[in-house]
Amino acid sequence: MKARISQNESKTISYDYDRSIVLSVGMIVKNEEKMLEACLEGLKPLLDALPSELVIVDTGSTDKTIEIAKRYTDKIFHFDWVNDFSAARNFGLEKCTGQWFMFLDADDHFADVGDMIEFFNNERIHKNYNNAYYITRNYTTMSFDEYFSFRAHRIARRTADLRFEGAIHEYFINFYQPAYYFESYAWHYGYAFESGEAYKEKAKRNYILLEKELAKDPDDLRTINHIIPTMVDMDDERRALIERALTLAGNSDDPVAFSIYFIAHKLYSEEGENQKALDALDSVIKKAKPDNAVLVEAHACKAEFLFNLGQYAEAEESCKNYLEYYKKYEDGKLEKSALGFVTSNFVIPENRDKMKTLYEFCADITELTNALNNNTDLSGFIERMNFELMTGYVAKTAEKNKDFPSLVLNYQNSDFFFLTIKNLLFGTLLYGAACARKLEDGQKSEIYMRYVSYSSLYVCNIYNPDLLNDAEISALPETHRFGYFMSAAQRELDAGNRLGYVKELKKALDSCKSMQNIIKFLIDEFSAAL
Repeated sequence: MKARISQNESKTISYDYDRSIVLSVGMIVKNEEKMLEACLEGLKPLLDALPSELVIVDTGSTDKTIEIAKRYTDKIFHFDWVNDFSAARNFGLEKCTGQWFMFLDADDHFADVGDMIEFFNNERIHKNYNNAYYITRNYTTMSFDEYFSFRAHRIARRTADLRFEGAIHEYFINFYQPAYYFESYAWHYGYAFESGEAYKEKAKRNYILLEKELAKDPDDLRTINHIIPTMVDMDDERRALIERALTLAGNSDDPVAFSIYFIAHKLYSEEGENQKALDALDSVIKKAKPDNAVLVEAHACKAEFLFNLGQYAEAEESCKNYLEYYKKYEDGKLEKSALGFVTSNFVIPENRDKMKTLYEFCADITELTNALNNNTDLSGFIERMNFELMTGYVAKTAEKNKDFPSLVLNYQNSDFFFLTIKNLLFGTLLYGAACARKLEDGQKSEIYMRYVSYSSLYVCNIYNPDLLNDAEISALPETHRFGYFMSAAQRELDAGNRLGYVKELKKALDSCKSMQNIIKFLIDEFSAAL
């Protein structure tokens, strides 16, 4: 595989540039009247704050694109389109004269360029770097509430050999280290405005260009990385290409190999091949050096995937690893260049906070599962819970454990749940979840009766049953209505009123649809005892 970039040099390569211009911004456009003005308005604060130039290359617009562009620059050039983005980029690059070059698309919009202004206005800072990355946030919905991000390598110091390569998804070659990483990000709206059919048409166009590129070098991971997402309705061919790409990635030091693993993870997870999906993420973790920021993404993706599989203890461990690497990332101790090849959704604070919540959730589920398995005290766990957390943890634990009813029956003894009202609530939730599982005949009576006992006593402790009328009872949550009718039935039975007992059970049968199996069981049990 041919070498694509020169990343190892740390010196600045001289170039005959215009010293009065610090930054040249280059764009290629065609029929961009809807997005171009917003793009250039977002860019304007940067261009106004430092010696700069804006160079726009038009490839055949027939709308108001040129008219809009003229409001911002007089450096507008025409380029006959030749189905090659790098050719158009290189044409624009040749028209630029600044010390630094930056490129972007018409559907990019900067909300804040403050750190870029600071960087380029301070030669003592930017003289120490030769290229730079900013964050691209790609929105995928019209409501702009879903996106994926990556570190876009769009800025480089001008050198004699700097140029673009690639007919599509063009990129810099012959750039030099070290790199600077901006926290500024560009909103990219192109994906958000595409309909399903428009996406397919664009994918088809891109596939044709990329197929030609791949024919030149069938083992080029970068081209493979870009062509896979364009293979719409080509499942068999796409899968075969991914399998081959995984072999190539295993023998490559190109950071694009990490993207191949993430693509494979997504494909295998969609197809339900969970072990292969995990293997792909583990390949990232094994291949990456300890200071590689791609590990932030790998551990986060693994944590979410394991959580969705119900493997909470393993997900907890991956969350822990993620949070450790995030702290290193935050402290500037990780090398970030690989994030230019993979999505980097988990290096932003809001997603870190979500992962903290996931970590705590997994830790609590693991604690609950271990306590039930080992019959250890749950008092501390219950004390720090609220109703919503209890409900969620019990549901996830019941879902995970096939022998959940047995775990619940074997936990300590029934007196434990009578110690406090919160314990009663927890016992009610545990046995309610057990009732929803398929029970063996020998389990039904004890589990049902404990659920009845805990739920009725819990309701009597939080309401005064004597003060509730029919309208108020009907307004209670179903589980509380069930507890109310069970306590009323028990009072009738204790008073020797067997008819009243059955009457209350029938009220429960009409009012608590999801509890019908339990209520019918109680009626049958009572009838058999007569």
